[in-house]
Amino acid sequence: MSFEFIKKLPTPQEIREKYPLSEELAAIKKARDEEIRKVFTGESDKFLVIIGPCSADNEEAVLDYAGRLAKVNEKVGDKLILIPRIYTNKPRTTGEGYKGMMHQPDPEKKPDLLAGLLAIRKMHIHAIEQTGLTAADEMLYPENYRYLSDLLSYVAIGARSVEDQQHRLVVSGMDVPAGMKNPTSGDLSVMLNSVVAAQVPHDFIFRGWEVQCPGNPLSHTILRGAVNKHGQTIPNYHYEDLRLLYELYMKRNLKNPACIVDTNHSNSGKQYMYNYTIGTRFLDKYGNRTPVSGFDAGRIIRVGEKDKQGRLVEAQISDLAWEYPDVTRYSVDEEHSAFKIADTNYSYDEDLFVVSDGSPLQLSDLTALDTLRVVGIDKKIYSISVTTGHGSLKLVNTSVFDGSYIQVGSKVFAQITGEMTIEIPEGTYTAAVANNGYGGSTEITITRGQETVLDLETLKGEGPKYGSILFAVNVEGAWLQVDGQLVDYSQPVELQYGVHTLTVTADGYDTYSKKLFVNSPEATIAIGMTGESGSSSTTTGSETQSSEADSSTSTGESADGQAGSLAGSLAGSHSGSSSSGSSSSSSSGSSSTSTGTSDTTSDAALDAIVNEILDKNGDSSSSSSNSSSTSDYLSTLTSLLNALKGNN
Repeated sequence: MSFEFIKKLPTPQEIREKYPLSEELAAIKKARDEEIRKVFTGESDKFLVIIGPCSADNEEAVLDYAGRLAKVNEKVGDKLILIPRIYTNKPRTTGEGYKGMMHQPDPEKKPDLLAGLLAIRKMHIHAIEQTGLTAADEMLYPENYRYLSDLLSYVAIGARSVEDQQHRLVVSGMDVPAGMKNPTSGDLSVMLNSVVAAQVPHDFIFRGWEVQCPGNPLSHTILRGAVNKHGQTIPNYHYEDLRLLYELYMKRNLKNPACIVDTNHSNSGKQYMYNYTIGTRFLDKYGNRTPVSGFDAGRIIRVGEKDKQGRLVEAQISDLAWEYPDVTRYSVDEEHSAFKIADTNYSYDEDLFVVSDGSPLQLSDLTALDTLRVVGIDKKIYSISVTTGHGSLKLVNTSVFDGSYIQVGSKVFAQITGEMTIEIPEGTYTAAVANNGYGGSTEITITRGQETVLDLETLKGEGPKYGSILFAVNVEGAWLQVDGQLVDYSQPVELQYGVHTLTVTADGYDTYSKKLFVNSPEATIAIGMTGESGSSSTTTGSETQSSEADSSTSTGESADGQAGSLAGSLAGSHSGSSSSGSSSSSSSGSSSTSTGTSDTTSDAALDAIVNEILDKNGDSSSSSSNSSSTSDYLSTLTSLLNALKGNN
């Protein structure tokens, strides 16, 4: 005989009884099937997306993938229905090679169809259990469909099987959507004839039985492209192709004229990426050569022709597009699809591309801490890329510093209220704390989308610390008080680390009153008395002083790290937001959020901000470093703040 009978396989009923689908999972499938059915009948305006690898060859990888897909499905469920592609049968053009997990549950071992049938059934059940998503599979052998018919929500018939009579007849008995692919030749009539056959009733032989099937009104077409006589791939998903397909549907008076576009196979030529060589020309918007590194996500690109090998000849950044590289002042009105940059309004639509580190985002994921690159044409925005994102700083073991303040570079000045979390723009900063003689500083790095933990116990030190502060007052004979006590400031004054009240008086001059934040071994504080309303301050040497608080930092600190965080905040930098009941300073300059709000500056607003930051609980702070550039920077900010308040 030409057939060798190896073993008799259990019937589908026997295997289904041994590995049944629970009532709970059956209910999930029923609900999914109904939701999917409404897409094909036109009762739902959602789109169906069948997505996944071409072959499912091991359960661990499949479940990992399906689990990730389930999370995406939750985010897009209002518009899309995602069906994981778990293809356990692998058609082969010549019949040679790996035919899928059903044939070989272990690719390293010989084929074992019984073990394969058991493995794929268990895998499909586990996928529903862990993700709540019912899957799609390809029907390689019509006789095997019943082994999985109670688990699948979609079935695909391959390009090489679509002309087979038995496949068409079995589809007529399915109660889920079945897609019939166009053959490799691209002949649409063959595909449509298959749909006709699947939608009408039939009597035929199946698994040794005479059976009758009523027809499947949910059978439909799948466009997968074609291959011509020269072996070239020809896409068939364009407007003209879909219009032709619709007309052919109407001529045959078929039910539910739906279509799935297969974006792989001949529609892509299996080239999902543009290949380029050293000879490919990459041009900026002006037509000048530019590195390929400039072609990152979010840019609008004009793609040129391919050479005979399919490699890209030229690509150019669109000269029609404008770009704002460092946007911080923006607001969003999602109800009207409006995006405002500074004082200019732009529109966007559902195709807006929002990305951070190459990963797509929702517009609602943006915060006022992010710096954006916005790209558009005319008054429409097409892409938003986060160039500087944010992470979070979690403070632990805070008891020694509770009620005091933490400074993080020039970005954050926040009161410590127990263990708390502060959102901070990504970057490297110097974080400093001081209270009751204890304190110190350390360098921290905030990474986009990640949490950095700072143990304040490590900054406590061995015991109370003191700073040697030299006060330079521009009025001879002035009286200087620290925490209400008159001090002799002809020599450096030893002050414990933490926040102190500083008051200077002199006949004929306005009283100078500030908060002094000591967190360095030595510093010089220059005090300028004035006879007009308000006080002015200057700096000497490498020390700095803010407009509302004096501070000291250790010699050699980075100007970009610890120095001047309060002054920067008062001048408009964003202060950190905190959770778990924490409080933080806020910005007085213009700020923006993704909810369409922005602040305006006024004397009252500035006063309110200053009072909130500096007078709440009697504490305020700024830090300084021995950097002349930082001194100039903070002096300028001081002048700006005083000018805004009308005191200059």
